[in-house]
Amino acid sequence: MRSCDQMFPSHHSSSVLLSLLTFLLLVSLSNCATIYKPMAGEDVEVILSGIQDQERKVSAFYTSGGLSLQDREWDSDSHVLIVGNRDPFKIKVEVTHPWGRPIVHILIDEGNLQVLSFPDKKLYLGAFTPEALSKFLPGELDALVVWAVLRGYPHLLPYHGIRSIKANQIRLLDEEGKVLEIIDIYPGSKLPRMVFFPEKNIVLEFSDFQEFDGIHYARKVKVEDMEGKSHLILRKKKMVFNKSIPMEVFHLEKPPSFGTYELEGNSGQAGPSHQ
Repeated sequence: MRSCDQMFPSHHSSSVLLSLLTFLLLVSLSNCATIYKPMAGEDVEVILSGIQDQERKVSAFYTSGGLSLQDREWDSDSHVLIVGNRDPFKIKVEVTHPWGRPIVHILIDEGNLQVLSFPDKKLYLGAFTPEALSKFLPGELDALVVWAVLRGYPHLLPYHGIRSIKANQIRLLDEEGKVLEIIDIYPGSKLPRMVFFPEKNIVLEFSDFQEFDGIHYARKVKVEDMEGKSHLILRKKKMVFNKSIPMEVFHLEKPPSFGTYELEGNSGQAGPSHQ
């Protein structure tokens, strides 16, 4: 009877193993080259132009769905109704428990911020700044980021230069070459997957894209600060664009039993109003 060594010569096994390792190495190198191959300039321009085109398509919207906030009182089953108007810039957010009890109403009226906190029985008033809004929502979100999150599509900061150092990623630069915004793209659809703002230290993630009448929007948007302290997840069930919205909608009615407090931007606290 022949031994196993006689049936399968060692030099043949070594040759097969070497060929397999060589093949795997070539595949690995090919994948790495694909991952780190910069995007072509014309592809970058097409994608950025598409994002700008989407920005121009929406002047108003309203949406309903669910809201999840980490390190907040609101749980993942909270319901949310949002109405937005681009010019003049007005946003109203109403968050309620699944059984209908209101939790918080937020109104951004151009440069002013009002927040009705129902558990606290307080109306907070102040100037709309990212710092003031961060007392109620994670991250320091300015008007452009707020619109991008709620509308479901990113915006582009004003930029001076463009750089792509790997596949499916675009970097927007200022005049000194500093990175202002990093945009990751879905390989297949070329839709924006994630946007990182280094100066703000926040990431926006967009998923479950839908299209209606030429308007693309993400049904799921996640906002996360890079320190990992908190995050927001918005899930849209219904979305309506560019319908006329009465300006009377952008109003908060303070219940008689609620106190009025001023948002103190410098201290990070909210204090009683002296009015």
